[in-house]
Amino acid sequence: MRSVICPLSPERVNEYSVRITGFLVAVLLSIYLDSDNVYIIWFLMADFFIRTFTPLKYSPLSGLASAFTRILRLPVIKIPKAPKIFAARLGFVFTAVITLLYYSGLTVSSHVLALVLILFAMLEAALNICVGCQVYTYIILPFYKKELEAED
Repeated sequence: MRSVICPLSPERVNEYSVRITGFLVAVLLSIYLDSDNVYIIWFLMADFFIRTFTPLKYSPLSGLASAFTRILRLPVIKIPKAPKIFAARLGFVFTAVITLLYYSGLTVSSHVLALVLILFAMLEAALNICVGCQVYTYIILPFYKKELEAED
């Protein structure tokens, strides 16, 4: 079995903050499913956008997760930031599609996609399984390697 390869960067983040952020995402998505309040999805999309496409150190959810980490006195375990940025990009795409489905009147489809995102967020939060790393290893990297081989 191949080992999982994550995009690498010198930047680091606290593993517990990442896992708490995943939990908060799952909670908000659950509230969306219960209330059908699309503004929650807009908030999540903005949060993923901030984490992915801006130089800001914290998004609202990652800042809250960081505060929880300090309050709960959880240890600081530094992990590479790049895989988490890649996962946040996936989260941004998911929330954008959920929003489009919602406004297209396909609320059941938007709910199914929200359930998938809840699953991904809870895998990160509860089991420290980064679905973004899996996607990168088995879907993105093979295409990238083919491009590199074609250039040689």
